[in-house]
Amino acid sequence: MIININSISELEESLALYFNITKEELYYYLNSSYDEDWEVFEDNLRNSLLDLEIQEEIDEIYLYHLSRRLETDNKKAYCLRDALVNDTSLKSFFENYSIVFKDNCKNTEVYYNNKLIPLDKDFHSDDSLRDNCLNNLAVKLGHREEKIIDNSLNGFIFKGN
Repeated sequence: MIININSISELEESLALYFNITKEELYYYLNSSYDEDWEVFEDNLRNSLLDLEIQEEIDEIYLYHLSRRLETDNKKAYCLRDALVNDTSLKSFFENYSIVFKDNCKNTEVYYNNKLIPLDKDFHSDDSLRDNCLNNLAVKLGHREEKIIDNSLNGFIFKGN
């Protein structure tokens, strides 16, 4: 089972499916467990959910996040493409790992160890999390004509081996 936290509605749907309850019931459990003390809230919530039947184990959690840079070397907020191709700390970070992004006017190309990574096809394999991340990255970097190019500052957590 996948817990998707890309948006509040997807998080609600994932958790409701996981606990086999409706969204309304999910909010009932959250609201009835509420306490200003975080530890008390956690205990209340845990105790109220103990009786629920879990349908299947969680295999993957999709994480998407907005972040801010704590370093002051970049004084402006770049869109994703600009942050990857301009002289920024993000670009330097990736270059330390032999990952280079190049703008070719139509989209942003990704190179690893000087080899172009093709992002113009849909990824389908046994590793659905990896495929989803690569397909999302391809959209964000302008490689999917049928979708709107998204240059937002989203981050992806890639599944490691």
